[in-house]
Amino acid sequence: MEWLQQWDSSVLFFIQQHVRSDFLDPLMTAITSLGDIGFIWLIGAALLLVQKKYRKHGLLLLGVLLLCLLVGNFGLKNLIGRTRPCIAYPGTPLLIPVPSGSSFPSAHSMTSFAAAGVLFAANRRYGVAAFAVAAAIAFSRLYLFVHYPSDVLAGMLIGLGIAAICVFASRRLYPRFRKRLVGQRAKTE
Repeated sequence: MEWLQQWDSSVLFFIQQHVRSDFLDPLMTAITSLGDIGFIWLIGAALLLVQKKYRKHGLLLLGVLLLCLLVGNFGLKNLIGRTRPCIAYPGTPLLIPVPSGSSFPSAHSMTSFAAAGVLFAANRRYGVAAFAVAAAIAFSRLYLFVHYPSDVLAGMLIGLGIAAICVFASRRLYPRFRKRLVGQRAKTE
């Protein structure tokens, strides 16, 4: 695991020394705030819920965000307990307050890529735009020195996995649920 820590640290310090700039600082702070409490993705879910065509995807998006919260914040973060880079290397100036909780996996990355996966399943154009936003949010976590690259990569993969499982399950279960619901309505009428 020492090689992973060395790789993680070298990527982070490369970003701090060669990418960080006065121009990008406020931009990255704004981008990362889109992922705070899944803000942008909750707005996306609300927009889907008000459109009959995408209502099931809105519900699915809310479910995926809840699963990410359970798996990431309440599960893996507590189980693994990895120290954030901003705490491990306290000399690096931060642009945001030190986040609570541990570093692995990146919840911002997990929820963003899970949401993008659901949005892609709903509509390819929405999904491509969502993946661009998700990638920007994930990179912002590295730029802001609050996650290691492996935290972000794991968050991305776990989020995509949660989205894939939920989309697959919804495609298998929704038609059955709808058929039963329609059948029950017919019986009551």
